[in-house]
Amino acid sequence: MTKHTAAFLIALILVSSSLLGEKLAVLPEVNNANMMDISSSELYIMDNEQIKVYSMKDYTLLRKLGKRGEGPGELLTLPDAPFTMTVHEKKVILNSVYKAIIYDKSGKMIKEVKFAPFWLVEANPIGKNYAATKTKWIDRTLHACTWILDPGMKEIKKIYETDLPTSYKKKKSPIPLLCTFARCTGERIFLFDQQKDTIKVFDPQGNPLPDIKFPYEPIITTDAFREKVNYAIKTHPVYKHLPPELMKRFYTPDVLPVFRECRVIGDRLYIQTYRQKGDLSEFLFIDFSGKLIKKLFLPGTDRLQLRLNPASTYDFQNGRYYYLVEDLDEEQWELHVMNVD
Repeated sequence: MTKHTAAFLIALILVSSSLLGEKLAVLPEVNNANMMDISSSELYIMDNEQIKVYSMKDYTLLRKLGKRGEGPGELLTLPDAPFTMTVHEKKVILNSVYKAIIYDKSGKMIKEVKFAPFWLVEANPIGKNYAATKTKWIDRTLHACTWILDPGMKEIKKIYETDLPTSYKKKKSPIPLLCTFARCTGERIFLFDQQKDTIKVFDPQGNPLPDIKFPYEPIITTDAFREKVNYAIKTHPVYKHLPPELMKRFYTPDVLPVFRECRVIGDRLYIQTYRQKGDLSEFLFIDFSGKLIKKLFLPGTDRLQLRLNPASTYDFQNGRYYYLVEDLDEEQWELHVMNVD
């Protein structure tokens, strides 16, 4: 082997290792992770109907939040609208489509709030209030409304509304499902309408601030993505049983939305798009002015979930990218990490 060949192989191994990241821990208690967050040196994982909280020091299980049921402190959900969690610096919100339960960080339940007949997509703390997106049917077409809610989660002010492409009247529904979702800091509400390519911004009272526009290339739907959609539908607990006439309502757009998920950390927006390179997903790191800081393709994020409320099994902390990996051979979930700054 020549020196040049050896150097090339070493470089290839280093690059491959950096793309795979480092395995930090095996999480034997996790069965079906669909959301993750890191807060105050703790790892929060949404596992089916329950939040499991781990120490980031030694990755031991500390406590569990949530329980499936219809009584106080319990939640029921629908297969196409799984539970959602929102982790804040002082509280944790666990919600189904019709009820939200608020816990303090120790796991003590503070309150629960019912939302029926509306569907609650998510609720994000903003000061003492919340920015929450709900969906409702108007003339057999699904609409998404984002509200400022008071501490008791009662409506104060509607800040945004849009009709979604899911419609019984027009007999159509896109896959992936499209909606509107919010992300908050202490001073701003960032609103992502998956049918648009700009970010709406509001102050804590719901007053509009300048939109954020940023450079991006349209994401054209590939045959590989359509195959992934077909697989997701065929294996979904509800969709796979639908009669053929209903299955014809589903379609995949030729151009995919730019917003798949987003994290707001510090003074950056970490936008996950639908663009793929193999098993890697594209991330755009931008500042609040819309300036592109970095573009990366990262692992552990290509799982397609058919749900209105965007969910992710990753987080960014201190220049590091943490993500969950399902090891199908060993039948276990693992936490991995890699440097991104």
